Amino acid sequence: MDERTLQIRVGVVVLAAVAITGILVILFGESQSVIRAWQGDDIVVYIEFAEAPGVTRDTPVRKSGVLIGRVVDVTLNEENGTVDVELTLFSKYTIYKDEVCRIGTNSLVTGDAVLEFIKATEAELIDRGYDKNENERIDEPEQRAAHVALVSGEHQRDGKVQADPFTSMANIADQIPQTLESIETTAADISRLAQGLTDVVAGNENRLESILTQADEALVALTRTMQRVEEIAGDPDIQANLKRTLSELPAFVDQGKQTFRDARNTLVEIEKVTKQAEENLENLKGFTDPLGARGSEMVADAAATLANIQDMTQELKMMSERVQSSRGTLGLLIKDPELYQRLNSAAANLERLTVRLGPILRDVHVLTDKMARDPGGQLLKRMLDPTPVGAGSKLPRGY
Repeated sequence: MDERTLQIRVGVVVLAAVAITGILVILFGESQSVIRAWQGDDIVVYIEFAEAPGVTRDTPVRKSGVLIGRVVDVTLNEENGTVDVELTLFSKYTIYKDEVCRIGTNSLVTGDAVLEFIKATEAELIDRGYDKNENERIDEPEQRAAHVALVSGEHQRDGKVQADPFTSMANIADQIPQTLESIETTAADISRLAQGLTDVVAGNENRLESILTQADEALVALTRTMQRVEEIAGDPDIQANLKRTLSELPAFVDQGKQTFRDARNTLVEIEKVTKQAEENLENLKGFTDPLGARGSEMVADAAATLANIQDMTQELKMMSERVQSSRGTLGLLIKDPELYQRLNSAAANLERLTVRLGPILRDVHVLTDKMARDPGGQLLKRMLDPTPVGAGSKLPRGY
């Protein structure tokens, strides 16, 4: 191979390397942001975190493992120490307000960070103010109100940071010496306890043998007792009674429940009666208060009324005595039969007189009726004229 061919090949390799480097810069460098800016249809949202470990420009943003955007800018808020992260989300994906952004670890090897949108918990939605009726839970209408797409320019101030595994391991590593020290202390205590037990056993071998003998005898007695229990429990009659008792136990429990319910109802009725009694006492108090105020006056009126009743009773008693003594008209009427007969005869005569007066009264009625109908009073004149009927001139008067 001559020198010129070698130079051409080296030049081709250099040009290829430069081209590949340019392509990589375009794919992974600043040009991505420029290209996305040219598109102009992505949305920009802002997330506030208490801290943002490992988050830098172009840190990926994922949802359910799918890349949906990248970090555009990371800004430290010096007033309160929080971090504002600006995200660019691809327009073909939709992020909702009931989702929360969390910073996690993308790789345990490199420690790169990743931002993930996950479903917000009920407590987080309550903190965001979606609990409109303030019943400490998110109802279905409130869930629908929270499930609204994010628009460009919105802020979320409750970003979460997932615990770093390395930090957790470091915290565990800090606690390992204390744990080992505790294990060592426990081992020393166990060693002292074992030594104490050894000393006790060495000085009380005879007593331990006696204790073991007693324990053996107790086990034998327990075995005999269990055999007797097994014999008793194996009796068919006892098993049948036990089954019957167990089958009746639910009914007994139900009866107990019913008894407690009846007792509770009785207590409720007693409470009602007590309230009614209190109301009656209040009403009675309202009735007795006026009685107490006018007690002396009412007692005096009652005494006067009783005195009048007593006088009336004395007068009735005197009247009754007079009637019974035959000194008065009523007494004579009651005691003297002859007077009664005379009064009875007078009443009969009066009745006969009334019957006889009936035709006379009818004639008088007819006469008065005719006199009332006589226009010139001729009937009255004829009655008062003393000339007999048919006597005198037949000519009219005046000739």
